[in-house]
Amino acid sequence: MVGDEVGSSLKAVRGLTWAKKGITPVLEAQFNWDKLSIIGGMTPEGRVLHNTYPHSIKSVQVVAFLKHLLTHLEGPVVLLLDGARIHHAKVVKAFLATSVGQRITLYHFPGYAPECNPIEWLWAWVKTQFIANLCPKNLTQLKAAWSRAFAQFRNRPELAQAFFDASTLPDFISLCRRQQIRACSKWDLN
Repeated sequence: MVGDEVGSSLKAVRGLTWAKKGITPVLEAQFNWDKLSIIGGMTPEGRVLHNTYPHSIKSVQVVAFLKHLLTHLEGPVVLLLDGARIHHAKVVKAFLATSVGQRITLYHFPGYAPECNPIEWLWAWVKTQFIANLCPKNLTQLKAAWSRAFAQFRNRPELAQAFFDASTLPDFISLCRRQQIRACSKWDLN
């Protein structure tokens, strides 16, 4: 499973749209800085698990997300996250050291490498297909749009595979396998 965080605000994101010739579409957006922060995980089979917050995600929310994963996934869980500080926080490490948290094996992508993370494609797909030109009046409407997008995604498992294929993650994994994973220890792949 791959994971990441994404933000979405009430400010309208312009996207392509259709209009009658000579009539410019007008968006009536809220000039409000309220935002949602979403932490989510995606499997190659198209399963998405997420938590949404009306504030920035801190290490406490990362632990809540890890617990959320464990309630919805059976057996051992392998999770790839970026190198954000909140993913290396003491509270996260403490949870992973518990008997419950030991079901999760956490790896980190190298440096700044969003192209490795397939979930970045999911975030882009949601923002271009569901959030672009959306003018929600409040966070409840914005959260509903994200929920509809995730429901659509779950009904299209071929998208998940396409997102994994489009990322550089398969190349990265095969590199680590060829170099006996120890060679990738500088990327936290034990």
